[in-house]
Amino acid sequence: LKWLDLKNCKKLKSLPELPPNLECLDAHGCDSLEKVSSPLACLVVTGQIHSTFIFTNCNKLDQAAKSNIISYTRKKGQLISDAHSRYNG
Repeated sequence: LKWLDLKNCKKLKSLPELPPNLECLDAHGCDSLEKVSSPLACLVVTGQIHSTFIFTNCNKLDQAAKSNIISYTRKKGQLISDAHSRYNG
């Protein structure tokens, strides 16, 4: 599974563990989404720099889900920075 489009799934409350080869997850507008599993971190470990995860307008995300998303974003940013340094340095 490379692409998972869940846009506007109004009754979706949680996302279970995601496959490590997932490249795009679009959960925009999932109004009831509260939980996102921590394996977002696994995707970074495998070096999926080009992966995209969209959680806009998911206003009910709990603190753990927000932390997982922020942690993923920071790790991905660091991977991109490291790759940029290797290719330009």
